[in-house]
Amino acid sequence: MGELTDAACTVYHSVRKLNSAKQHQYGRLPEAVQKGSLQMRVGKDLYINYDCTITYKDGKHRNLSLASVKVTKEEYRAVVAGAAEGKSLEETEGIVDILSRMKENAAYIDKWTNLNGSYRKTPLKTPRAIEKMEVSLTDEEVKKIRRMPDPLASFDRPEEHMTIYRNDGSSVTIDYEFGTVRISDTRRKGSFVTLDAEQFLSYFVHW
Repeated sequence: MGELTDAACTVYHSVRKLNSAKQHQYGRLPEAVQKGSLQMRVGKDLYINYDCTITYKDGKHRNLSLASVKVTKEEYRAVVAGAAEGKSLEETEGIVDILSRMKENAAYIDKWTNLNGSYRKTPLKTPRAIEKMEVSLTDEEVKKIRRMPDPLASFDRPEEHMTIYRNDGSSVTIDYEFGTVRISDTRRKGSFVTLDAEQFLSYFVHW
């Protein structure tokens, strides 16, 4: 594919995350984890996942699930605030740049995938004629945010990091930020799992 653009990187990170969740399960993970959570960390970068419905000029439609876009903490906060107020992404203030990047990424993914969802070895020489795109958070994520008493409170809580070592020197690292837990294992380099903090606690705290 040559040099990776930002859009290409988001596709790569999204696919890697989904593969990690499916192939490297820590115990029995809930279905929502395997589908992906709203946000995830890749290094120091923050990404949010979203769905996109594409309507082509010939009248056909396709849905892209769990595309990813890199955002700042402030942009992520605006997305959560909008969802908590019952607003769609299009109605949310202060995220025009995010919407533009989401649609740009969706067009890039569309160029590199077939309509059945399989990946192409080379991009389409002539991109499909797109009439419009509609981007949204996943239904699971919207429901989760609206159930929270104070969705923005997680932005004021400190980050937490813990590394647990095995006898052989390998380790598992648990990071917490913005209400999400990220688990990585040195035995599985390059792979990680993200899940909602409440889901994480429900699997480890039973008293």
